[in-house]
Amino acid sequence: MTFRLSYTVIWIGLLASAAPAAQSANDTTRFFESHPNEIDLKKKGDRILFANKQLGMEFVKGDRGFEINRLYSIDHDHDYLATEKASGSRELFEIRMTPDIRGSGRDRRGDSIKPSLMGIMDEMAADAFSIDAHSATTVSWKKSKSNGNTTLHLYWNDIPVRNDQHLIDAEVTVTLRPGDPMSYWRINVLNSDPGMKSGLERIRFPLLNIAPIGDAKDNVYIYPREHGGYV
Repeated sequence: MTFRLSYTVIWIGLLASAAPAAQSANDTTRFFESHPNEIDLKKKGDRILFANKQLGMEFVKGDRGFEINRLYSIDHDHDYLATEKASGSRELFEIRMTPDIRGSGRDRRGDSIKPSLMGIMDEMAADAFSIDAHSATTVSWKKSKSNGNTTLHLYWNDIPVRNDQHLIDAEVTVTLRPGDPMSYWRINVLNSDPGMKSGLERIRFPLLNIAPIGDAKDNVYIYPREHGGYV
C-alpha cells in the first residue's frame, strides 16, 4: 500500500508572561530577543534556534528524532510550552496505522445505513497501532527561503513499521514570516513501499504540551469533539 499524506496546521501566537531560569534557556531567550535579522536560524550543538521578531522556537535533534523544547512569544515574554514534559518526551507527532481492512472482515465503507460514521471508522481501525516518532534510522534538517519567508525542514528517514518489515519517512516543516506572530506547520508522511499491508489511520500533529496563560483557572480550551462539533 503506497501513500503520501500532507497535513497542515497554523499555530496562532497567544498572549501572557513568564520566563525560564536555566542558563541554556537564558542563552536561548537572548537569541530570541537579540538576533539581528528579521528571521534567523542558529545551530548550537544539538539545538536548532529559529526566530523572527515575534516568535522563537527551539528544537532538539536526537539520534532518531526531533523534539520541540521552546515556543516563545518575544513580545510578551511568555513560554507557550509547559516546563515539564508530557509522557516523558516532546514528540512532535503521532502516526497511527492500521492493517489493510480489505482482509480483516471489517470493511463497512459500503454500508447503506451509517448511524455513526465515526463509530464505523473506529470499528474498522480496531487493530490500529502507533509508530514511534523516536525510531528513525537517520534524521536530518535544512532551511529554505522563499518570498522573504524562512522554512525549517525536519526529516525522519526510514521509520520502521511493525517488526521492521517496512519503512516510512516523515518531514515536518515550520515556516516563519517577517512581522508575523504565527508559525505555519506542515507534516508530510511518505510510504514508497508497494508491499506494505498497512495504511494511515490518523496523525496527531503537532503535539504540544501547552502551558497555562495568565491565571490557569481563567483558561478555556476548545476542542473538536466530532466532525462539525466543538466543546
